[in-house]
Amino acid sequence: MEFADLAKQIRWQKELPEIETMHVTLCFDPGHTTGWAVFKCMTLQDSGEIDTTDIEKATAEVELLLSEHQPDALVIEDYRVYKWRAKHHAGSDMLTTRVIGCIETLAVICHIPLIVKQPAHIAKGFCDDKKLRKWGYYSKGQKHARDAIRHGCYFLLFGAIKKADRARQTVG
Repeated sequence: MEFADLAKQIRWQKELPEIETMHVTLCFDPGHTTGWAVFKCMTLQDSGEIDTTDIEKATAEVELLLSEHQPDALVIEDYRVYKWRAKHHAGSDMLTTRVIGCIETLAVICHIPLIVKQPAHIAKGFCDDKKLRKWGYYSKGQKHARDAIRHGCYFLLFGAIKKADRARQTVG
């Protein structure tokens, strides 16, 4: 089944509103390399990766993506420090959380009406490589871009969209 058909079916079954034909969703998998994907309605338009190891460069790159695509919604992979991984973060500059903050701040400045944060396991667990290949959304050699695509797919399948309201959602 094509992705758009699956999305329409799931959204109808879960009584979620239809996604408007002009709706643009920009998705991010933040980190040292940040993956991004842009969907128009239910169709993947483009994806890629940007180097975000330098926050100044990251800000410019994200601002360019926001300006170029004019999204109605942003989907960002959320990041948490779990107790079992706390030692790993000792002394870290926590770049991923800084990139997330950069994206969120620019989204607020640009008046993007919907900002959704999703844990990694939700999208990665449902939208595996086999499904991405089946939908024609597999981006070879771009792991972070694929993860951004997964987040977009998961949101378009199961996320609530309230275009009129500034809304913040955390899934999971």
